[in-house]
Amino acid sequence: MQDAVKVMAKSLVRNRHAVTKMYGLKSQLQAVSLRIQVKFPGFAAELLLALTTLLLLTAADMSPADSQVHSSNG
Repeated sequence: MQDAVKVMAKSLVRNRHAVTKMYGLKSQLQAVSLRIQVKFPGFAAELLLALTTLLLLTAADMSPADSQVHSSNG
């Protein structure tokens, strides 16, 4: 019984350290994100616009192939 309690206590300590480390990593990522937003204010909007355009072009390219596949199955 005492061994099980000791193992559980060690596990609890390990988990607390892991949670503390995760919070530290989260705050570092938020700091980097904030730095990027400050240095490049329009970057996120431009990136989203480029990604939207890319997705639309990809969808348009795939449409004829999808219609051929569906028509051959029917």
